[in-house]
Amino acid sequence: VGAPVPEWRSRKLYRSMSGGKTEAKIILTMLKATRASSLLDFGCGLGRIAPAVVSRVAAYAGVDSSKWAIDLARRRLRGTKAVFRTTDDNLIPFEDNSFDAAFAWQVFVHLERADLLDTLRELFRVLKPGGRLMFTLENLQISFAAWINHQAKNLGPWKVRRRYEPRVESEVRILLQEAGFDRIRVDGKRYLCS
Repeated sequence: VGAPVPEWRSRKLYRSMSGGKTEAKIILTMLKATRASSLLDFGCGLGRIAPAVVSRVAAYAGVDSSKWAIDLARRRLRGTKAVFRTTDDNLIPFEDNSFDAAFAWQVFVHLERADLLDTLRELFRVLKPGGRLMFTLENLQISFAAWINHQAKNLGPWKVRRRYEPRVESEVRILLQEAGFDRIRVDGKRYLCS
């Protein structure tokens, strides 16, 4: 998406979003991921959470619709077992039953309802039977999109597009069931399903 971003701008943006240890702990705990687990990070962006997760699972894959973000994640995690791929039209570029678990941290808020349903179906497809999906979803009373766009303003083509659609738990449960998930647990803004 767009022209390549100069290296100094990439470093500056990545540093402004670095971390991921807190999120990784929550994700690995909720998914009951072990060193034997294969894990998919849907909407991985720059791979912010990956460094805190890669060494704690058998296999890690990150997917995102931004080629620019995936290229940067690949460069930043070169030499690790992390695999990064670009998604196209919400299609996840992996075979059926590829992963023990998947997560999407602050990703689904960017999707319209139809795209969210297609994405949930794709996630269900790539999860092994009994596989677990963990994701976060907010009602967007925050100005995070404004903050990140301010951070990215002079840093190149990467922009966050949030769809300010409120999502109520009952609607999300229906979408999850339509996608094939039948066990759904909600803990605040965190969802866990299989």
